[in-house]
Amino acid sequence: MIYQQKKKVLIKFSITVISVLITIILLFSIFAIYQVKGNSMLDSIADGTYVVVDKSYFGNKKHDFKDIIIVKNPSNISFVKRVIGQERDILKISDQGIIKGDYFIPHDPIFFSIKNDLVSEVAACIEYANILYRNVEEVESIFEFVSENNSVCTMHIPKGYYFVVGDNPFESMDSRFWGFIDETQIVGKVIAVF
Repeated sequence: MIYQQKKKVLIKFSITVISVLITIILLFSIFAIYQVKGNSMLDSIADGTYVVVDKSYFGNKKHDFKDIIIVKNPSNISFVKRVIGQERDILKISDQGIIKGDYFIPHDPIFFSIKNDLVSEVAACIEYANILYRNVEEVESIFEFVSENNSVCTMHIPKGYYFVVGDNPFESMDSRFWGFIDETQIVGKVIAVF
């Protein structure tokens, strides 16, 4: 009788331990914790802050404008960035910065470094397109150049790609330098900051 009770307790305990282990494994395969290093996401996320990432937010789920995500750059290093543009969005690049709808990213350093007295604005637009599209395998329509009062280069984000930028653009390495990010480079969506 005592043996039977011990056996039942042992079975219940084993089931509980196995259930807890399976839950922990599932949680760590769906969620991850990252520590943010650097100031590229100031004022939203400070250096040394921890973020919880939902890694299941991948595949068929699309990331929306202004979502904060963990993304691996072309060198396979993880960064925290904000989605500014997604497939089929249009970016306007001028000598003032990058514009997507009402969202403005000031002082695009690459555009300024390319554009000088010897290089025309059209050539600068072409050179910047080479930077943005360097990771894209198939390109339909890359860009168009419009010159009115301010010169504007309009670029279309290809299907399956994103344009990501840090909230502190003066301290951020992002799509302005790496080019568009393939959706497979996205680790997940930031769901909590602590």
